[in-house]
Amino acid sequence: MKFFEIHETTHSVYLVLEYLPGGELLRKISRKKIIKDKYIRVIMKKILRGLAYMHNLGIMHRDLKFENLMLMNKKISSIRFIDFGLATFIDDENYIHKRCGTPGFVAPEVILKGKTQDYNEKCDVFSAGVIFYIL
Repeated sequence: MKFFEIHETTHSVYLVLEYLPGGELLRKISRKKIIKDKYIRVIMKKILRGLAYMHNLGIMHRDLKFENLMLMNKKISSIRFIDFGLATFIDDENYIHKRCGTPGFVAPEVILKGKTQDYNEKCDVFSAGVIFYIL
């Protein structure tokens, strides 16, 4: 999702973000009883390319799930990642909320190693795998 600008008042902070009229990916696919293989391939290709892009920038999302995938328009190929509230830089040694994410989508190393050890961007790949399994 594109971020355009920010406005701050004494009581509020307003973010100007890209408008995504396609809505949530979850809503789009939940209307279908069966999702065709070709759509699953398109969805997963977009998700994995998006993750590769983020990871190349040194960012891990850490909360990848259906609710954080939006559509730019009605086409299933127009996926955008949203909600970077738990995102952090991969090389940051002291990231906030070591143990975070959504149950069912969070990688085991985030739960287990998050207590004492660091983990890396592969936690996002695990979440993508959960999405693939559900699809």
